[in-house]
Amino acid sequence: MTDQSNSDIELIKKRRSELDKEKSKLQAKIDEIKKQEAELNQEAVDLAVTERTLARLHNKPLPEDPHPIAKSHSGKPKGLPTVAEMANIILREAEHKGIMALETQEIVEKVREKWWPEVTSNDVAPNLWRLARENRLVKDETRYSRPGRGNDTPAEEPPAKINGEVDPLP
Repeated sequence: MTDQSNSDIELIKKRRSELDKEKSKLQAKIDEIKKQEAELNQEAVDLAVTERTLARLHNKPLPEDPHPIAKSHSGKPKGLPTVAEMANIILREAEHKGIMALETQEIVEKVREKWWPEVTSNDVAPNLWRLARENRLVKDETRYSRPGRGNDTPAEEPPAKINGEVDPLP
């Protein structure tokens, strides 16, 4: 190869590296915008629920929801761990930091940060409640923890798998 060829190849490598950095920056912006959109959607859903609740309490007709945001939510994207797996990983990571239990909203925020920017409380809370009912999580008032952590009797549970691989955290 000539010196010119090597120089051209180095220029291409440098430009590819710059493109990768630009794409990473754009993806970070996209993720932040999706997170903000999810927060706004959740607030809109919360306001609609509150409005309906207040209407019932005051014997008023139920209002039509002019913002059917909840209906546009398409569910958990394919390829993500199950909510049970996500919750166990999040709680395990918290335990490593000395935090033995988390509130539902704390779990939702971690799911949003790690996997699913559009997640709402309605996507996670019913699953957490069901996991507690099945004794796969422990619910103490408003906080959830993993079984066998001094909060109940130990539970035998296979290691969590993500995309077919065993979760490395014990």
